[in-house]
Amino acid sequence: MDIKQGHSKTENIKYSELKQQNYLKNSSVPIHKAKSLFKFRSRMNRVKSNFKGLYSDFSCPLCLQAEDRNEHLLLCIK
Repeated sequence: MDIKQGHSKTENIKYSELKQQNYLKNSSVPIHKAKSLFKFRSRMNRVKSNFKGLYSDFSCPLCLQAEDRNEHLLLCIK
């Protein structure tokens, strides 16, 4: 928990105890979907704002009108 607090990609994830999340244990959730959910929760999915050291332009590669972020990826009009 102490290490999580000091890490920018996980500091906003809130939980009271360290245990595996239900969606990771649920056999009806396909592995590829569980992996995607985990990437979104830990800000490790491939959007530019999650990897600021790699990009100088943070525009969405699809619409070029907004910053490429987790939230925008789900709502992008393109």
